[in-house]
Amino acid sequence: MRPHTWPLLLALPMLFALASGAWAASPEGGNVWAWGHNGYGQLGDGTNELTNLAIQVGELSEVTAISGGLAHSLALKADGTVWAWGNNGYGQLGDDSTTDSANPVRVVGLEGVIAIAAGLEHSVALASDGTVWAWGSNRFGQLGIDTADNSSTPILVPGVSRMSSIAAGGYRNLARRADGSVWTWGTPGLEGMTLDPTAMRPVPEQLPAPSGVMDVGVGIDHGMLLRDGQVLSWGLNRYGQLGDGSKDDQPDKLVEVKSQRGVLKDVTAIAAGSYHGLALTSTGTVWSWGWNGAGQLGNYSTADSNLAVQVRNLKAVRAISAGWYHSVALTEDGAVWSWGDNLFGKLGDGGFKQSIVPRRASSISAVTAVSAGSDHTLAIKAPPTPTPTPRPSSIRRVRQ
Repeated sequence: MRPHTWPLLLALPMLFALASGAWAASPEGGNVWAWGHNGYGQLGDGTNELTNLAIQVGELSEVTAISGGLAHSLALKADGTVWAWGNNGYGQLGDDSTTDSANPVRVVGLEGVIAIAAGLEHSVALASDGTVWAWGSNRFGQLGIDTADNSSTPILVPGVSRMSSIAAGGYRNLARRADGSVWTWGTPGLEGMTLDPTAMRPVPEQLPAPSGVMDVGVGIDHGMLLRDGQVLSWGLNRYGQLGDGSKDDQPDKLVEVKSQRGVLKDVTAIAAGSYHGLALTSTGTVWSWGWNGAGQLGNYSTADSNLAVQVRNLKAVRAISAGWYHSVALTEDGAVWSWGDNLFGKLGDGGFKQSIVPRRASSISAVTAVSAGSDHTLAIKAPPTPTPTPRPSSIRRVRQ
């Protein structure tokens, strides 16, 4: 049984976030493609119709990074501007409105951006000068401004400088400084993985974590750090999402992610899903752990695992991303592979059946970056690509 489902989320105030957190970067600019859920226009094709095959997002070009949130999407262009589309109930599109948009709109007032991250109902951007900007929902302090006021335009996050990477998940954010130290704001923090308002961090604070951190990831109720090729995690652990071989919560202690062979090593990138984690190694293999009810661990099983297991039939991987209940990988040949839940067609294989092993997205190639939203997936496709490209006639349309 799923911990959470879309009908529940649509009927009640949102309590948890998509947890992929990180942005996906492309070595060269390109066009954005998307597939999956589209009830808020998060596919950016001007409609609200879902699709199980890749379609092109509007007329965006020269895009270098993407990030998928619960029901909105972000794109960073080579000129340093940020564009957004989808749900905008809290101003998370940053266009000085709270009106949803099924077409990309420019985030106002932002230039010189080098990284982006989409949380549940908020968005975050990192500028070339090391400053961090946030907009959207702020009811748990995720904008870092010591108030509960939302903002439909970007606000400078005070107290953080010289940052080099960011991650957004749930109602909180992580930012890594150039010296490898890590900062957090929103809720929850390292000392407590709960949505209790008393655990809020309305302004950024440094985590009591070791220096030298190279990457960060945020799940719904757990966090991840990459240091010296090893993954450190903390938080709740009901589904084994800490990957330390136990189901014990660790709200204020960092633990090492392990496989049956011992501590997982030679990791080059991490991604945090809602209740699962992914790690990419230097050999191009992918490892996963945590909740597996939809097959998002990719190991021919739906059994949870509190130890890292290798994703099957997948090699030469160059990038990873974790959605709510699905996982995505990009291989060196530009192919996109997905596994796990396939509600709304977010695996991009032309069907709606979940998969316990990676499947190749059947209608897209020459991809340079991927990002998993909650129930949709984004990709950057290398140019040249005609703009715009109509939906393939083989797409099955489902009115939502």
